[in-house]
Amino acid sequence: MRSSRLFLEDIVDAIARIDEFLAGMDQSAFIADEKSKAAVLHKLAVIGEAARHLRDDFAGHFPHIDWGKAAGLRNIIAHEYFSIDYNIVYRTARSSLPKLKAQIAAILASEK
Repeated sequence: MRSSRLFLEDIVDAIARIDEFLAGMDQSAFIADEKSKAAVLHKLAVIGEAARHLRDDFAGHFPHIDWGKAAGLRNIIAHEYFSIDYNIVYRTARSSLPKLKAQIAAILASEK
């Protein structure tokens, strides 16, 4: 069984890759780029899957993070892909993920 730390590292790494995919790209360029959309969706699914695998007793120590929302996003990507709004995906990547990355980085630093 993988440790919670490894799942958190997966999340931070996925966010870093999303940042790379979106570097220099505005929302309209993202919407027009199928490769970038696919790459970002894949990494969002990784984030959701990693969040889903965190043990409840571990995740419960950090109630300020909405782990269920992250896991739920993975389910939307996997099961409701036909209704994905890429404008929301872009805004999530630009506004929510930096905060999540900082929160998880703080957890990882405190867990050393």
